[in-house]
Parts: sequence; C-alpha cells; structure tokens
Amino acid sequence: MASDEDADPVTLFRSHVEEHMDVGAGCFAVTVLAIGVLLVLEDVELTSDAALNLLGWTVINAHFVEASWQGLGPNAGVTFDLTTEPIQWTTLPASLYHLVPMTVLLGGGVVAARRADAEAGVLGSIALGATTTLGYAIGTGICLFVLTELDGLPETFTGSMVTPIVVIGVGFPLVFGGLGGLLEHEL
Repeated sequence: MASDEDADPVTLFRSHVEEHMDVGAGCFAVTVLAIGVLLVLEDVELTSDAALNLLGWTVINAHFVEASWQGLGPNAGVTFDLTTEPIQWTTLPASLYHLVPMTVLLGGGVVAARRADAEAGVLGSIALGATTTLGYAIGTGICLFVLTELDGLPETFTGSMVTPIVVIGVGFPLVFGGLGGLLEHEL
C-alpha cells in the first residue's frame, strides 16, 4: 500500500475525484433504484407518463429539497411532497426515504476510500470518501434536466436549479461520502 499519511486532504481529493466518478454516479443510480423500490412497496401506481416524474421528484425530496407536485393519471389530485407535514400519500415514514441517499453515500464513501488503496490519515480518508461528489453531481444534473424536460418545474419549486445541485450533488456526497471515508478509516 502506498503511504499517503502525510498527504494533504485537498491533494488526495483532487488526485482521486475523477477516478471515483463512477462510485458517485453508481451511488446516485442506487439511490434512484432504492427509492423506486420504496414507491413500488407503497403501491403508488407508476404509469408510463408519470413514472419518471414521480420517481425523480421523490428522489429530489429525499435529499430535503422542497418541491411538491400534483400526481398524474391514476395519482391525479394527490400532492407528492416528503418535506412538509402531513404527508398525504405515503404509508412508509418519510424518514425512510431520507435515509436512502445518506446510507448509499456512506457505503460509496467506504468504497471510494478503500479503492484509493492509500493509508491516509483521518482527514485524508474523509477526503477520499468525499470523492463521490463529481459522479453524484452529474447524476443530479441529469436527473434535474430530465425532470424539467418532462414536465417543467413544480409550481412550488422556488429558487434556481443551482440550489438542488449544490445541496444534492455537492453537499450530500461531501458530508455522507466523507463520513463513509471516515468509517473506512476506522474499519
């Protein structure tokens, strides 16, 4: 194993962020799939017209970005939003949806830190776990692009698209991927 114990965490991050882009993108894909499974368990009818819209905005909500939207087709008249109470449509606790991206990114941070094959210190391990950011940010950008092309922004969505990209694509992987890197250091 290469010894990076004295390496600067910023240098470690920069030198591994592109190489771990697939881990971040994989984390985003697993998050989308897991939330899709939760929606299926909810018996929310996902018609072909509404499936991507419902799934995509639920993924956005799972990251605590506020946006509500009206259901389409069989879900018409139902307001979907995980960030405000009362939640009208889910029998599962909203916290379960919120735990999905956190848990997936913790695992991704462990994988990224382990793949680096470096004996980094605590801060270096956190930086290596946070290298999931680039791939996760790209996944977030693609998701938001597809959603806005399908149906435009929900009426309740305020602010620019920069906010969800910063919160979801940068903030979540920096924090939870970094914690995963720390977890790998402690294993």
